[in-house]
Amino acid sequence: MNLFLLLPFCLSGSVAAADYWVEVQLSDKETGLSKQLKVGASGEHWFAFGQTGDSGYQQLYTGPRFAPKEWLEVGVGLGAETVGDDWDTRFASYIWVGAWPWSTVAVYEDGDLTGPWHKVQVTHNVTTNLSLGVQNKKYLGTGPFVTYKVTEHLLLWGNALAEGGQTTSQFGLKFTF
Repeated sequence: MNLFLLLPFCLSGSVAAADYWVEVQLSDKETGLSKQLKVGASGEHWFAFGQTGDSGYQQLYTGPRFAPKEWLEVGVGLGAETVGDDWDTRFASYIWVGAWPWSTVAVYEDGDLTGPWHKVQVTHNVTTNLSLGVQNKKYLGTGPFVTYKVTEHLLLWGNALAEGGQTTSQFGLKFTF
């Protein structure tokens, strides 16, 4: 089952006023190169996220998001994940806290097929186009990352994460519209 076919149904609400993004990600782990495609959307009170890759894993979830303060945003989502022909539920939550030039985001996901996953990222905006920081991703480790905003709608990013003697480099292109 291709979960991306369900994405239009997750984008209910004020779709016209939403922000959308598409990201292509390459991961160069010592065990080889992998590719992922990620898509996302968010409106005033909702968000949706989808991911697929060459490993056969897919996930898609959506849910409410709240920004009670300019420096605080939280969201929770429910959806599905697939591995091969198996699929089951997937839960996600995130919190973003920030005030120029610093921000922190923490994402937690859990699914019945693949279990828990997390990402924590602390960012310092050096300029309006250049950001540096530290990331931690489950299964990949901890290390530095950099983002560079090429244009209003194109962002390049990269990281170098290490865990248990294994290093992973990731590079991404993110298009917003």
